[in-house]
Amino acid sequence: MKSNSNIKIMYAISLLEGMVFYGAIATLYLQAIGISVFQITIIESISMVLAIALELLWGVLAEKIGYKNAMIFCSIIYVISKIIFWKADGFGMLLFERILLSIVIPVILELVRVYCICLVRKRMHIKCLVSMMVLAPMV
Repeated sequence: MKSNSNIKIMYAISLLEGMVFYGAIATLYLQAIGISVFQITIIESISMVLAIALELLWGVLAEKIGYKNAMIFCSIIYVISKIIFWKADGFGMLLFERILLSIVIPVILELVRVYCICLVRKRMHIKCLVSMMVLAPMV
């Protein structure tokens, strides 16, 4: 029963995190507050490189501190990053927000993978696919 409530909590978190429609209007919004396309490219490049670099580290760290604690920590950091994005008015704050987001992305991807591996071992392939469709877009 406890496992089922954890899954519901994970779905609720992904729904709330997915409500941020960043990609569709990000460039227009950033240009409206004075960020150039070149600066947007720098921010996104640093974000991607950092997310890839932290992938292995977070896998090891999540194993040590526990997946639930890692998810709670990353959800808090995710909310903080969105508050910073909302209040950001320049390049530095937007870069800081994307760095925080780069810390979160590898954990969420790792947890989705671990969750699906557990489902596949229990022969619940359809539930794994549904979970991937619900959880993966939040990143």
